Amino acid sequence: MRLIHRFFLRLLPLGVLVGFGYVMFASIGTVQSDRFQPITQMASPGNSYNSGAFDSALTQQKNSGGNYVRETIDWSQIELSEGTYDWNAPIPYAAVFAAEKAQGLTTVAVLTGGPTYLQATDIGLVDQTQFLLRWANFVQAAVSELGGSVDVWEIGSALNTPTGMTLYLTPTAPSGTSTPNPTLYAQMLRVASKIIKLADPNDEVWMGSLVSATSARCAYNPLTFFLEVNGAKGWS
Repeated sequence: MRLIHRFFLRLLPLGVLVGFGYVMFASIGTVQSDRFQPITQMASPGNSYNSGAFDSALTQQKNSGGNYVRETIDWSQIELSEGTYDWNAPIPYAAVFAAEKAQGLTTVAVLTGGPTYLQATDIGLVDQTQFLLRWANFVQAAVSELGGSVDVWEIGSALNTPTGMTLYLTPTAPSGTSTPNPTLYAQMLRVASKIIKLADPNDEVWMGSLVSATSARCAYNPLTFFLEVNGAKGWS
């Protein structure tokens, strides 16, 4: 048993193991540890911005005792043509994140979506080599524009479902399905982490969520996906 324990500690960094525990069990509720601040259920006040209810949603989250909010940054709506970024689509991200920070909340910025200008047809996949080049540019632009109000970056969500990677690779048809790809995801995670940490070494980069193996949406065992991301040096 001691050998197994040592093997896992050498194979996977401690922070990765802690992160995996969070990914697997966050849906239960508050995550607590003697060494980590509790993370309560995350709301997304930014979703209420265009309806005029942002301020009340923000106040409600603050009054509930929540210390984190999760906001999605959808690449497919921001960069409609290469190199041109609209950080007010669909909401003014900088203003929203600054308001959340002013309330003492930690914004978890979820980077998702893909470069629609690279997808030739609704059924074709974006070329992965070209995707990774554009991905690096997008992450750099996001960090430069929003990094002052964001300390936690999450790369994707529901990664082991049939739609987990389609948001990136078929952004004009995000409800389509594709096979989860831990190798490509590891490359994305590695690229994003290097850019984010170079800008601010104190920022955190989170692996996106994984659904349970018992979920009807599961297309790839979550532990297998996680270990394959690690094997592909997603945290190097």
